[in-house]
Amino acid sequence: RLCSPCFRHYSILDFESKFDVIDTKSSSISYSDTTTSKEVKDNFRYDQSSSSSPIVFVFAHGMGGNKANFRGHAQEMFDRFGHKSILFDFPGHGSRESEEITLESCANALKEALKNSGIIYPLPYENENNDNYTTKNKLIYVGASFGAYVGFYLLSKFKKLFSGAVLMSCGHDMTKARVGIGIWIFGIITSRMSNLQFMSQYTKKAGVEVSRDYIKIDYSSMLRGGVFFEQSSKMFDCMQSVNPADYIPHLSFPLLYLNGSNDWGRANSDKRWLKMSIDQDNSSLKVYYGGDHFFSHDSRFFDDVINEINRFV
Repeated sequence: RLCSPCFRHYSILDFESKFDVIDTKSSSISYSDTTTSKEVKDNFRYDQSSSSSPIVFVFAHGMGGNKANFRGHAQEMFDRFGHKSILFDFPGHGSRESEEITLESCANALKEALKNSGIIYPLPYENENNDNYTTKNKLIYVGASFGAYVGFYLLSKFKKLFSGAVLMSCGHDMTKARVGIGIWIFGIITSRMSNLQFMSQYTKKAGVEVSRDYIKIDYSSMLRGGVFFEQSSKMFDCMQSVNPADYIPHLSFPLLYLNGSNDWGRANSDKRWLKMSIDQDNSSLKVYYGGDHFFSHDSRFFDDVINEINRFV
């Protein structure tokens, strides 16, 4: 397997930073929570006044990915519409690859990113629900695959902080027996694979049909951050422990579901998720026909995904 030191050596990620903030056109990342060299400090700038939009997107990556995966989307959101973005790493991924991944540790990572970036701040009192943080912004959670499935749990936990959510590539009910068995078998098969072998099998299972030429996002931002699956079994456990049907009826804000028609055979659970959404007037589902599990990074759909999310907010 690709060991942790190897991953850290080859990845372009700044492993001292657990999250990034994109809020300026002059640099793809304007702020990181920790800087360790003059070069990094010169390239990272924090300037909240550079955006007048109250919208802040919180991008959550997929399994094995990291905060760099949606950097291109976040930058487009600011360049086109002036919307600020937070990108963070889940435990077991990226800069947190050595941290154990559980639903609770994922929640802690999200809260830490929001708190340390100044997006949320403590109230002067503690209430009975321990909801002792608030925000002046309109936070929109944007999760894909793992980030979407786990996102249902996170949104339920922090529902008073968010104004809406975009959930992509999550059209399957991971708790169903048939899907669960398939994921369990897949986990066993890949448990001894290298990260490269795992990614190859994962993309085949996900139904990826587009070639490298169709990927719009700069590879140096998206893929050179690397993939890391050392805790793949725990990642699967997190996804399978979340049944969206248990959480959606408790989310009062609008939900936008985006999926590819060729994603893992697509079991159409996303239609059920939409019907369960409380805010029916402002929630919606869009399927990108010909798109696979990674449709959001496909140049055929990229611009529409950006515009659809902006229309939603």
